[in-house]
Amino acid sequence: MLNFLKAKKVTPRLRRPSNVNIKPHKLDMSYESGLKANFYANNPFLSAIFHSLSAQFPAGERFLIESVRLFQDSITDEELKKDARGFIGQEAHHANEHEQLSLALKNKGIPTDMIEKHTEWLLDKICTLLSPKDQMAATAALEHFTAMLGALMLSNSSLFEEVHPSFRALFIWHAIEESEHKAVAFDVYQNTIGSYPRLMAAYLWTSSLLVLTTSYYTVRIMVKDGSIYNLKAILQGLNWMFGVGSNGGHFRRMIPEYFTFFRPNYHPWEKDNSLQINHWKKVLNELLEEKKRA
Repeated sequence: MLNFLKAKKVTPRLRRPSNVNIKPHKLDMSYESGLKANFYANNPFLSAIFHSLSAQFPAGERFLIESVRLFQDSITDEELKKDARGFIGQEAHHANEHEQLSLALKNKGIPTDMIEKHTEWLLDKICTLLSPKDQMAATAALEHFTAMLGALMLSNSSLFEEVHPSFRALFIWHAIEESEHKAVAFDVYQNTIGSYPRLMAAYLWTSSLLVLTTSYYTVRIMVKDGSIYNLKAILQGLNWMFGVGSNGGHFRRMIPEYFTFFRPNYHPWEKDNSLQINHWKKVLNELLEEKKRA
């Protein structure tokens, strides 16, 4: 391994807030009834993006779990060991839930099975090429993306309102738990490995790969359902992602947060969104209670 990847370990500076607990919770939703393919703002382009991300989650979440397990016995901080167990449990539930969703979407004609198989093949290849340390670095990097997406949703109630009711609880639940455990993989990496150059290298290649795979799968979905020719929907979706206005530029506004990860003294909990987490947990519980009564 190149010497620059063995640079001095950086010690985490912050702890998760005391009002945040990393405990696994099953969602166990049924997606067949009332499922709508164009679930996000009735826009096939934005929906295809989220479908492509969701179908990558089962294999992706299991990759994250196995990476943390490789270093679980090497963690020297007892509280972090406990958080790592919670992280593994939460990610396992995420993988199972998105697997059920993928099956329901497949029955709607969305090629989620193709995406899942491709993602499994790709991650298997990555695991054969990368050392365990590089896999852990990739996990810490990828968790920053899911944390950014979770924070985006939790800080914009209007984004949940645009989600079709058949998906809304899943979006809230996943955003909450990604925010709860947003520092775990990062702290495990710092506690056991700590090389800043290795982490930054992983951040660059994982971000590039995630954009490429998600873009490719989005196009495949839209070609299959014919929405690739819906220029109006694509332009509306691009404005939602990178445009201006109150309901535009949501991904654009995430760019500064993307670059904060490059700071040598960065820590995920320097941006404390624990109040949002607890607010949305109450909303989720109310939503699930309504579903039970329905």
